[in-house]
Amino acid sequence: MSQLPPGGKATALLIVMNILAMYATKAYESDSTLQDRAQVTGLVAFPFWIWAIQKNVVQKKKDLGIYSFFIVLAASFWTQHSPTSTSSKTFLCTACALMSINYFVPIFVFDLPKTFNVYLMIGCIYWVSIGTWNYKAEF
Repeated sequence: MSQLPPGGKATALLIVMNILAMYATKAYESDSTLQDRAQVTGLVAFPFWIWAIQKNVVQKKKDLGIYSFFIVLAASFWTQHSPTSTSSKTFLCTACALMSINYFVPIFVFDLPKTFNVYLMIGCIYWVSIGTWNYKAEF
Protein backbone atom coordinates (compact mmCIF):
# COMPACT_ATOMS: atom_id res chain seq x y z
CA MET A 1 0.00 0.00 0.00
CA SER A 2 1.42 3.36 -0.94
CA GLN A 3 1.95 6.11 1.62
CA LEU A 4 -0.22 9.17 1.48
CA PRO A 5 1.68 12.44 1.15
CA PRO A 6 1.99 14.69 4.23
CA GLY A 7 -1.46 15.95 5.12
CA GLY A 8 -3.17 13.21 3.10
CA LYS A 9 -4.43 11.18 6.06
CA ALA A 10 -5.68 14.29 7.82
CA THR A 11 -7.49 15.54 4.71
CA ALA A 12 -9.13 12.14 4.23
CA LEU A 13 -10.15 12.05 7.90
CA LEU A 14 -11.65 15.54 7.67
CA ILE A 15 -13.73 14.60 4.63
CA VAL A 16 -14.89 11.26 6.05
CA MET A 17 -15.74 12.66 9.50
CA ASN A 18 -17.68 15.55 8.00
CA ILE A 19 -19.78 13.23 5.83
CA LEU A 20 -20.39 10.77 8.67
CA ALA A 21 -21.26 13.53 11.14
CA MET A 22 -23.62 15.28 8.73
CA TYR A 23 -25.56 12.10 8.04
CA ALA A 24 -25.49 10.80 11.63
CA THR A 25 -27.10 14.02 12.88
CA LYS A 26 -29.20 14.83 9.78
CA ALA A 27 -27.64 18.29 9.91
CA TYR A 28 -27.53 18.33 6.11
CA GLU A 29 -31.24 19.15 6.18
CA SER A 30 -32.03 22.80 5.49
CA ASP A 31 -33.87 23.20 8.79
CA SER A 32 -31.06 21.87 10.98
CA THR A 33 -30.80 23.57 14.34
CA LEU A 34 -27.80 25.05 16.09
CA GLN A 35 -27.85 21.99 18.34
CA ASP A 36 -27.56 19.67 15.30
CA ARG A 37 -24.74 21.75 13.88
CA ALA A 38 -22.88 21.87 17.19
CA GLN A 39 -23.04 18.09 17.27
CA VAL A 40 -21.47 17.90 13.79
CA THR A 41 -18.77 20.35 14.86
CA GLY A 42 -17.91 18.26 17.91
CA LEU A 43 -17.96 14.96 16.02
CA VAL A 44 -15.54 16.32 13.43
CA ALA A 45 -13.24 17.84 16.06
CA PHE A 46 -13.05 14.78 18.32
CA PRO A 47 -10.75 12.48 16.29
CA PHE A 48 -8.44 15.40 15.54
CA TRP A 49 -8.21 16.15 19.28
CA ILE A 50 -7.30 12.51 19.95
CA TRP A 51 -4.73 12.72 17.16
CA ALA A 52 -3.24 15.88 18.72
CA ILE A 53 -3.08 14.19 22.14
CA GLN A 54 -1.29 11.22 20.60
CA LYS A 55 1.12 13.53 18.80
CA ASN A 56 1.90 15.47 22.01
CA VAL A 57 2.10 12.52 24.40
CA VAL A 58 3.44 9.63 22.34
CA GLN A 59 5.49 11.39 19.67
CA LYS A 60 6.55 14.25 21.97
CA LYS A 61 5.78 16.77 19.20
CA LYS A 62 4.06 20.02 20.07
CA ASP A 63 0.66 20.44 18.46
CA LEU A 64 -1.55 23.34 19.52
CA GLY A 65 -4.50 21.32 18.25
CA ILE A 66 -4.58 19.69 21.67
CA TYR A 67 -5.90 23.00 23.02
CA SER A 68 -7.82 24.41 20.06
CA PHE A 69 -9.73 21.19 19.36
CA PHE A 70 -10.54 20.91 23.07
CA ILE A 71 -12.00 24.43 22.94
CA VAL A 72 -14.13 23.42 19.95
CA LEU A 73 -15.30 20.31 21.82
CA ALA A 74 -16.17 22.38 24.91
CA ALA A 75 -18.06 24.93 22.81
CA SER A 76 -19.85 22.17 20.95
CA PHE A 77 -20.84 20.43 24.19
CA TRP A 78 -22.05 23.69 25.75
CA THR A 79 -24.04 24.60 22.64
CA GLN A 80 -25.68 21.18 22.53
CA HIS A 81 -26.79 21.63 26.14
CA SER A 82 -27.73 25.34 25.85
CA PRO A 83 -28.85 25.56 22.23
CA THR A 84 -30.93 28.71 22.66
CA SER A 85 -28.18 30.71 24.34
CA THR A 86 -26.63 33.49 22.29
CA SER A 87 -23.44 33.13 24.33
CA SER A 88 -23.12 29.43 23.41
CA LYS A 89 -23.52 30.29 19.72
CA THR A 90 -20.88 33.01 20.06
CA PHE A 91 -18.52 30.60 21.85
CA LEU A 92 -19.00 27.96 19.14
CA CYS A 93 -18.36 30.41 16.30
CA THR A 94 -15.34 31.87 18.10
CA ALA A 95 -13.94 28.36 18.64
CA CYS A 96 -14.31 27.66 14.91
CA ALA A 97 -12.51 30.93 14.13
CA LEU A 98 -9.72 29.91 16.51
CA MET A 99 -9.44 26.58 14.67
CA SER A 100 -9.15 28.34 11.31
CA ILE A 101 -6.33 30.49 12.72
CA ASN A 102 -4.67 27.33 14.08
CA TYR A 103 -4.67 25.95 10.54
CA PHE A 104 -3.69 29.21 8.81
CA VAL A 105 -0.68 30.39 10.85
CA PRO A 106 1.62 27.37 10.30
CA ILE A 107 1.52 27.95 6.54
CA PHE A 108 3.53 31.14 7.05
CA VAL A 109 5.52 30.23 10.16
CA PHE A 110 6.94 26.81 9.28
CA ASP A 111 8.63 25.33 6.24
CA LEU A 112 6.23 22.46 5.55
CA PRO A 113 5.71 20.13 2.59
CA LYS A 114 3.40 21.60 -0.05
CA THR A 115 0.90 18.79 0.36
CA PHE A 116 0.67 19.53 4.09
CA ASN A 117 0.13 23.22 3.31
CA VAL A 118 -2.75 22.18 1.04
CA TYR A 119 -4.27 20.28 3.99
CA LEU A 120 -3.80 23.35 6.20
CA MET A 121 -5.59 25.56 3.66
CA ILE A 122 -8.42 23.03 3.35
CA GLY A 123 -8.67 22.91 7.14
CA CYS A 124 -8.66 26.69 7.40
CA ILE A 125 -11.43 27.04 4.82
CA TYR A 126 -13.36 24.19 6.44
CA TRP A 127 -13.35 25.78 9.91
CA VAL A 128 -14.29 29.21 8.55
CA SER A 129 -17.13 27.54 6.64
CA ILE A 130 -18.39 25.49 9.58
CA GLY A 131 -18.19 28.55 11.83
CA THR A 132 -20.26 30.52 9.33
CA TRP A 133 -22.70 27.60 9.03
CA ASN A 134 -23.08 27.53 12.82
CA TYR A 135 -23.57 31.30 12.90
CA LYS A 136 -26.42 31.08 10.39
CA ALA A 137 -28.22 28.36 12.35
CA GLU A 138 -31.56 29.00 13.96
CA PHE A 139 -32.00 28.29 17.63
